[in-house]
Amino acid sequence: MIHWTDEEKQQLLQAVSQNKLNNRIQWKIVQNILNNKSYNQCRTMYSVMLKPDMTKNVNFKWSFKNYAMLLVCVLEYGTKWIFIQKNYFPNTTAINALKKKFMKSQNVLQKLIDVLKMINRLQDIQLSSQDIALLQIVIIFLSYRASVCNWYNMRFLDSTTPKPVIPVELEKYRQVSWKVMKWKQSQLT
Repeated sequence: MIHWTDEEKQQLLQAVSQNKLNNRIQWKIVQNILNNKSYNQCRTMYSVMLKPDMTKNVNFKWSFKNYAMLLVCVLEYGTKWIFIQKNYFPNTTAINALKKKFMKSQNVLQKLIDVLKMINRLQDIQLSSQDIALLQIVIIFLSYRASVCNWYNMRFLDSTTPKPVIPVELEKYRQVSWKVMKWKQSQLT
């Protein structure tokens, strides 16, 4: 990666603001002003790091609530990524980041579903360390579900943002909680 000094970054921002034609940046002129940087370097630095409408917290750490909200939004709105990004994730600038997070969460959810199916089928469980790790995630998920529901409901109080409907199946949660807790107790003894 090419190193940019603070002075060069300020020079780039100034050159971009002064060289717009019909709301389009004239990158050739900008590159000529910053003669030690290439066209692509200028464009990439501005677009990825310095663009004024981007938030400072581009690489924020995704919490459980963020993943839960993303899943709920996709269930409600489908893959209308621009709508989801603008209304629910204004701190993320890249729509592709939302898509990747969703695909990653889908893979994790499928693994969790497989483990839960295994728990449903088997009484005497022999689990690998990976399965145990997934079950720990399930336990965390189940322990946080109440706080997520509370957070979710509070998020939309006095809000003009449309509230997506969560397809919650409480009986299934209760059954899974009971089975996971029973398994956890058997591991402790």
